[in-house]
Amino acid sequence: MERDAQYEYIKGILTGARTRHRLERMGDLSKERGLEIANEQLHEKYIALMCEFAPKDVYPYLLQHSSYRLDYCLDLCQSRQITDATAYLLERYVACVAASSGMAGS
Repeated sequence: MERDAQYEYIKGILTGARTRHRLERMGDLSKERGLEIANEQLHEKYIALMCEFAPKDVYPYLLQHSSYRLDYCLDLCQSRQITDATAYLLERYVACVAASSGMAGS
């Protein structure tokens, strides 16, 4: 499947209101059963494709979702020079490191 077709397909899955509700419910069920990985991989694939085909949409998407690996998406956004998304992810990364440091010092 061509990358632009993949982008449109995954976009349709993740952005439809009815589908988004179903995915959130599936996410809740999958967390209960330890299957969160598939949801994370789908979001990451979509973010990677979005970086390529719709970079201006990456930052708003990241604000609304959290089912992705921070380091993976940070690398993507930095390599594509998507500055608003990179800044947001760096802020989150620093907050995570600070929280980890605070926990280690306890």
